[in-house]
Amino acid sequence: MKKYTEEQIAELKKAHESSEAELKEMLGCTKIDRQFTKRVQAVYCRAKGMSANQVMIVSGYSRVGLSHICAVYREKGLKALQSHYVGSNFRKLSIKEETRIMEELANECMAGEYVRASSIEEAFCKKAGVVYGKNSFYQVLERHKWKKKMPRGQNPNKASAEEIDSSKKLTLYWSN
Repeated sequence: MKKYTEEQIAELKKAHESSEAELKEMLGCTKIDRQFTKRVQAVYCRAKGMSANQVMIVSGYSRVGLSHICAVYREKGLKALQSHYVGSNFRKLSIKEETRIMEELANECMAGEYVRASSIEEAFCKKAGVVYGKNSFYQVLERHKWKKKMPRGQNPNKASAEEIDSSKKLTLYWSN
């Protein structure tokens, strides 16, 4: 990779900056986020003939990221760069909907209708109209601060106190 002097980098950054007002006017938007501006500027610099290495230095994108952004722009246009959401929020219901259903279930649980998590999960899925996996449903329970509380388990075949006392070994001490 070619090394650039500080002056050259400053020149590249100056060339890289385009006015946010121009982008707003071009798209007819009132608000544009920084990441979108950065993506558009990277594509613009690439289109104006800057090398990938130069754009990488200026924008901070990796080579793969830069080529992906340029490919998305070529295939889908400028609007595709605007909606560049990457995340892992694959919730099937909004938090408000979950809260409403969980409150209904809480009332039913207090009445003694549901005792086990599996029965609560079935009721939740019926009310929501959505199927959740086991881990996803436990995340819903955790998100709404539901905890598993149950008494400590006891052995049903535990011997009575009399049997325990009678089974203890008696030790005789011999003295000389």
